[in-house]
Amino acid sequence: MRYIFRKHEMQESFENIVGRVRTKASRFARSIVEDSDEAQDIVQDVFEKLWLRRSELENISNIDAYIMSSVRNLSLDRKRNRQNREGKHQLLRNEIPLTTTIDIDHLDTASIVQRAMTALPERQREVVHLRDIEGYQIEEISSVIGADPPTTRVLLSRGRLKLRELLTQIRN
Repeated sequence: MRYIFRKHEMQESFENIVGRVRTKASRFARSIVEDSDEAQDIVQDVFEKLWLRRSELENISNIDAYIMSSVRNLSLDRKRNRQNREGKHQLLRNEIPLTTTIDIDHLDTASIVQRAMTALPERQREVVHLRDIEGYQIEEISSVIGADPPTTRVLLSRGRLKLRELLTQIRN
């Protein structure tokens, strides 16, 4: 879908785009940086930059993929900066130790899946999140992560398989 903004329609159209994409973008950012406040800041920064460059939006053929790609890139930058500041070399935080017993009765299904997702490799986690949580198509995900569709399908398949294994280990 191509967006062509006329002066009198620009603010309304931009608000429609923001309203449509904000929640998905926030969830996606949160899945990468693992912090709700930082995710909101990232999404706000992306929309601010988008507003400042609104005259260039007519050249973007898929605005949703462009926004999600921007959110991904900024989220990864912030995550790397935070890890460097903290001096951590470990990519995962709040990881479920799979070798210990977890009292599953005290965790709801969503939090179990969310914790298992953090144990996935970064690209697999991104693809699984965009496909299974946000509902994006393979072509859109490929555009967001900068990979071709066959690679995206492989990442999705491997991510789902690994997630299934992790959830099985947690349950047992």
